[in-house]
Amino acid sequence: MNRPIAMAPDNTAASLALSFLQLKPKKRSKTEQDILFQRWVSSTAARPKIAYVDEMDIIQAIKTGFSGNAIDRVNNTLALPQSWLAMILGITEKTMRSMRHRKALDKSSSDALFRIMKAYSAAYLLFGNPWHATAWLKEPSEAMGGATPIDLLDTSEGEALVHYELNSMRYGLPV
Repeated sequence: MNRPIAMAPDNTAASLALSFLQLKPKKRSKTEQDILFQRWVSSTAARPKIAYVDEMDIIQAIKTGFSGNAIDRVNNTLALPQSWLAMILGITEKTMRSMRHRKALDKSSSDALFRIMKAYSAAYLLFGNPWHATAWLKEPSEAMGGATPIDLLDTSEGEALVHYELNSMRYGLPV
């Protein structure tokens, strides 16, 4: 499917995702984890430096690897079963548990986490609510062949389709 250039997602979602994945770890209760992303976006979205991150910075951050605790932040923010996140990352649950303690994740895992958080950020910016963003990512979509958006994020074509659908909704185009 050809996608118009004008439909390319802006950089805000990518910038939010990158900044979120690079947060320093802190001890938080489950309740605090559940609302971390919403509070974080609300407090940082207005800052001009968050509005745009150069694509080369994103590529470098992914190649360098996010810290292992980014797995828990993503998992808690999206309230995903461990098995689902492990499947999206293309690893076993046992491997995922051990990766949480690493100083830096490998490129593949960092890229997968970035794709997930970029889509979540875009959905959050569209719906304005973390619960609607999470629900949209987990619900099967007819426009995506009955697949859930989050399940498509393990490939570049799937990611493109997810962002195309988000942008179609954003600009009022048919999906």
